[in-house]
Amino acid sequence: MRHYGVRYETAAGRIVASVVASTDAEASALCGAGEAFLSAADGHDAMTHEGRWVVVAGALVALPEVTLTPDVLTFAADGIAECTITASGTTGDVAVFVMPGGPVTLPAADAVLVLTADVATIFRVTVTDPALWAEPLTVRAV
Repeated sequence: MRHYGVRYETAAGRIVASVVASTDAEASALCGAGEAFLSAADGHDAMTHEGRWVVVAGALVALPEVTLTPDVLTFAADGIAECTITASGTTGDVAVFVMPGGPVTLPAADAVLVLTADVATIFRVTVTDPALWAEPLTVRAV
């Protein structure tokens, strides 16, 4: 019988890896310093949604989900056209990383990011706050 679970950082609860082992003891032996193994009843929630979960008080807890919604996925690379991305699903500020670009904080009162480009560019936007989860977003200036 297989034992499913996660290896996680004991201090922060951040999941490091999904684990499948023959026994819980075997799985625990895979943990490094400051890590522990948590057996998951069916194993699949943590294994298929690894970045969406943390361990709190010995239990898997889903992170609050932020939705990044663009008004367009493709826009003209003419220095004038814009792509407006709205972050929803949280009441606090949202830290994102825009590639190319860098870190940006979207304030809770106006969680909107506006992109423009004067050359063809593929933008990748990711939420960097470890207490939140969001599907990464890709938009293109063509």
